[in-house]
Parts: sequence; C-alpha cells; structure tokens
Amino acid sequence: MMEIEQVIICFICTGLLIVFSLFCWNKLEPFYKNKKQVFLLWLILSIIITIVNSLFLNPYKTIISFIVLISFSYFIIYRQIKKTIILVLISQLIIFISEFSFAIISSLLYKGDIQQLTQQSLVFIGLNIYIMILSFVLSKLGFAKLLYDWFTPQKSTNKDKDPLIYSFIIVTIMIVATIETYMNLPFTVVVITNTIMAAFFIGIIIASKKLKENYEKINSKYETSINSLKEYEVMIDKFRVDTHENKNEFLTIRNMIKDSNDHDLIIKYIDKLVDNKIKDNDKIMKQTAKIPSGGLRATIYSKLCLMDKLKIKYKLNISREVRTTDLINLDEELILKVCKILGVFLDNAIEAVKDLKKKTISIEIYTIDNYLCVDITNNFKGNLDIKKITETKYSTKGTGHGYGLTLVNKLLNEEKGKLENEKSIVKDMFTQTLKIKN
Repeated sequence: MMEIEQVIICFICTGLLIVFSLFCWNKLEPFYKNKKQVFLLWLILSIIITIVNSLFLNPYKTIISFIVLISFSYFIIYRQIKKTIILVLISQLIIFISEFSFAIISSLLYKGDIQQLTQQSLVFIGLNIYIMILSFVLSKLGFAKLLYDWFTPQKSTNKDKDPLIYSFIIVTIMIVATIETYMNLPFTVVVITNTIMAAFFIGIIIASKKLKENYEKINSKYETSINSLKEYEVMIDKFRVDTHENKNEFLTIRNMIKDSNDHDLIIKYIDKLVDNKIKDNDKIMKQTAKIPSGGLRATIYSKLCLMDKLKIKYKLNISREVRTTDLINLDEELILKVCKILGVFLDNAIEAVKDLKKKTISIEIYTIDNYLCVDITNNFKGNLDIKKITETKYSTKGTGHGYGLTLVNKLLNEEKGKLENEKSIVKDMFTQTLKIKN
C-alpha cells in the first residue's frame, strides 16, 4: 500500500470517529449552530488527528490525540476545562469499548493474526465503520448520558475532585489497553487484562451510583426553601394565637355550663382539653417563639413536636441575647444550609435515644464572639468514635446509614468561614455544636 494511500485511509477512518465524537459532545452539551460550522470543525479536527497518527507511533499518538481533542474542544467550543475533559473522555471511552468488542468478536470468528488482518485496507476501514456504528448505537441507547450523569452529579460530595479522579482512572485504563495491544502479548492475556479493567470500571460506576442515590435521597429529605420555612413559622404563630383564643372559648363554655349546674361530664372533658392537649401544644409554641425567625424556628419546632410524639424528654434553653438576634442579614441559602444541618443533627439525636430507657435531648441556643451557636446534646449507648464522624457514610446504625453526616460535611465544606462544627463526648452524652457567624 502506497504511503499516500495510507494517509487517505487514515483520514477516512479518523473522520468517521470524529463524526461520532462531535455527535456525542453535541448530544450531551449542545453547541451546534449550523451545518457549515460543524463541517468545518470536523474537517480541521480530522486533518489534525490524521497528522498526529501519521507522525507518531502508539502509544504516543493515542495520548497526543487525546490532548488534541481536549485542546480543540476547550478553545473552539466549550471554554470550560472540566466539561471538556469529561466530554472527550466519554466519547473516547465509548470508541474504546466498541473497538474492544471487535477484538473479542474477531478472536472468536478468526483464528489467525488479528493485527495482520486489520492492516488490510478494506478490513481497517470496515473496522472503523463498525466502531462508529456501535458507538452511535451505544450513545442512542443512553450509555453516553449515563456516563455523563455519573461524571457530573448534580450533588457531588466532592464536586471539584471527583471528575478529575475518574478521568485519570479511565485514561489510565485506556492507555494500558493500548500499550498492551502493541506489545505482542498473547491474545488471551490481552482479553483477560482488559476484562479485569472493564470489571473494575463497571464496579466504580455501580459503587458511585449507589453512593450518589443514597446521598441524593438523604439530601431530598432535608430539601426545602427558606420561603417554605418562613411560611411555616407564620403558621406556627397563627396557630399559637388561635390556640390561645380557643382556650379562652373553652373556658367561657365551661363557665356557662358550670353556672347551670349541669353536664358534669362535659366539664370534665373540656377541662382535659384545656389542661392537657392545648397546654402541651402551647408550651412548644411558646418555647420556640423565642427563636429568631427566618427558618430556624420552624426547623426546631417540627423536631420538638416529633420528640413530644415519641415521648422523648427534651430541654430547650435560649439565652436572652439570642432573642434579639436577627437572621435577616444572613444569605437565605446559608440559612437553608443551617436548617439542613440542624435537621440532620436533631434526627440523629432522636434516632440515638428513641430505643433507650432514658431518652434525653437538649437544645441550647446562645451567642458568643459574633457567632450564633446551637448545641444539640443527647445520651447514647455503645461506642461512638468522634474522630470518624467526619468520614463519609460513618454511622453506628449499620450499613446503609451515615448519609446525613455526608450531607453535613458537604455543606460545612461549602461554607468554610461561615459555619463551624464542634463535637464533644462527656460520659454518655454526645454534643454537636453548630456555630453560625453573624
């Protein structure tokens, strides 16, 4: 085969794979404006990659081609390095999977030297047509979208580092697979090695997807809005006023019945309502009325109602300075994060005591050194490693728990300098302190 023919064939095969790459990028992050623009992008990129393939040998041309694709996509299309790396990585990974499937199928059907077979012009072109078609099929079936969602989770526990770590892992797998192909290793060794790497990659996807689903599940539990919390606080205040008015009405009815010296049973029933139910609800509302509004009051009120329902003994202490604290100057997103964190702390405290004979939870709110501090203390039974609490998925409740603390750690990392968390254990009492900078 003449050298010019090799270049032409290389250009044709490269162009086929570039067609898929541009299609894949546009499907995940649309950039398409007009056909002339797309054709020009395809032509320039195909020429550049063809030159790279003609000048360099494997594995260098694989690495250089990857760099060229990233640079081209970054400077010409997206201008966002993380997005660019992820898109290029996904398109090349799908191409790699398609090529690997060809190696497996051909090894089953053809008993000769596959490398020599692919050096034939028609076979080489057919191989690249097969790779392009299978890549399109995988993308149409949603595989590209699945990978993209995996690389770019909406709620990542480590959103800046994870995509780069995953990219490094997958690029390493691709490079190793390319190198071993050109080391003349026995085909069985190559297939086994690639199968192991593929299994490793699939394992990473499954594990991270499960972590993502559990994390988003716990995050959605505490997801709300400041407006909703403020509306809830207005409802609490209205309910407190209505309860007081209802109490007065019951007392009026009681006095009317008493004056008639009749209906003793009704009097006893009304006494029970006034002295017990209304009194208990009014107590919680009066206690939480001292908490600054803005979302914090609604969060604590709802958890106190849950404690009361579960017959958990609780104490709420609020310093006088807190009663004059105004949260209106704080960013609403920050307040929402505070409510989420305290919701997790209170839920964990309730979970820790609900099955104990002695159920004790105390909430203390105070100010110190320009910080609004909220202490949540509960008794516990068993071992609690305070050093491991900041670790992802740490829990004393067994497998499948601990995602609440994962959410807390993420929110604290996002608001460094504004939110601080301190922990302490004294005998059988565990305290979480959230410090909010005013």
